[in-house]
Amino acid sequence: MNREPDWESLSEINFLMYRRMNEQLTTALSALEPAADEDPNQARAGDAVSSALHMYTAWANLIRHKAGETPLTTGKQEFNGRDLLNWIATTLQLSDIPEAEADFMLKGNRAMLQEALALLQSCAHTLGPGVRVLVEKHPRGFWFRVRYHALSDPPPTLDELLANLRANWRVQSAAFELRSARDFLQLNNTELYYSVQDRDCELSFFAWFVQQPTGSQSPREKARALLDAFNTDDTYQVITD
Repeated sequence: MNREPDWESLSEINFLMYRRMNEQLTTALSALEPAADEDPNQARAGDAVSSALHMYTAWANLIRHKAGETPLTTGKQEFNGRDLLNWIATTLQLSDIPEAEADFMLKGNRAMLQEALALLQSCAHTLGPGVRVLVEKHPRGFWFRVRYHALSDPPPTLDELLANLRANWRVQSAAFELRSARDFLQLNNTELYYSVQDRDCELSFFAWFVQQPTGSQSPREKARALLDAFNTDDTYQVITD
């Protein structure tokens, strides 16, 4: 996709579809949940419906935001991080997920963060082989990383990367996936980071714990400390454009 969608037209369609689509998916999920513990097929069906509901909700919010309207989900956003880790393990088939001893809350909108991670993984498969999704626990939250190996010398910045993604419809689609992932993260006050070392590339973002360790720094101090800890070689670049 080499141009921006007509977000206002999409918003008009979204207005007609959202309530009916949301009601039908929610009804289907409610019908599947009681039997999920006893029937593995019902459990898988419930997971699929839940994932579809989250995906649709995320895009409905992004469409409204892009059209200059108020997103459907506003105000303070937080969710159980264990649910996100379970979704990653099931949907992205990632086995080496950090173990959580108890439920924990993360800042942000789960549906949007899920969709951002799925888009980054899909985009990475177009950009190069050896795609890996990694989840790393940090004292203040979790890193979500997507790594791939570029077949040729990768562009050093996102702007140059996007400029190169024009050869055919698939790489143009990858550029749209990358821009949309960035938009989902920005709606959650989270940055998308891009790093390059030789031909190994990484796209990543950080999700903060709601409950921070005692004696926590201010948000600006925490962000600077986080970047200093993970950016000692100055290879990370915040994707803002």
